[in-house]
Amino acid sequence: REQALAAAPQALAELQAGAPFAEVARKYSNGMEAKRGGYLGPVVVRSLFPEHQAVVAALQEGQVTAVLESPVGFHLYQAVPPWPDTVALRHVMVAYQGALLAPFSITRSKDEARGRAAEARDKILGGTDFAAVAKEYSDDPSTAGSGGDLGTVPLNELPVEMEWTSFHLPLNQVSEIVESPGGFHVMVRYR
Repeated sequence: REQALAAAPQALAELQAGAPFAEVARKYSNGMEAKRGGYLGPVVVRSLFPEHQAVVAALQEGQVTAVLESPVGFHLYQAVPPWPDTVALRHVMVAYQGALLAPFSITRSKDEARGRAAEARDKILGGTDFAAVAKEYSDDPSTAGSGGDLGTVPLNELPVEMEWTSFHLPLNQVSEIVESPGGFHVMVRYR
């Protein structure tokens, strides 16, 4: 309790100093949605703790609550616009030996995989067609042949490490390199 009581005001202070809510949530939250940057999705206010309902209902977009207590801990809420229900993505996945989804034939190290993902991203940013790069670099056997096309992906279908980036990626912009349990990804949202 003492540790949580100390951490909650620190998190609020970082938010008030301008830190992005998602970064603060990833740093401090113990909730299941922490890796998602604290995103709860569209919330029915009456589903929240009774002592939080009125405070959260009064939030305007972008506003953050004070530290609120509940029987399970301390909470901060921010009102944000809802994420889209789906995104259409292409990706390049570069696996490394020991990664969760890596084919057994992969022998590269984690550092080598990160470097290969950076090389793929550089080629895309340099003007090489994304699909061509995916066919050459991707270790995802289900999408490499189709140019890395994941199709239309609903929320909650991607590893959480990829979800935040993909659902906030502007159309046709190449993502930074994102690590998931499967390896390193470079993504582009096309719809």
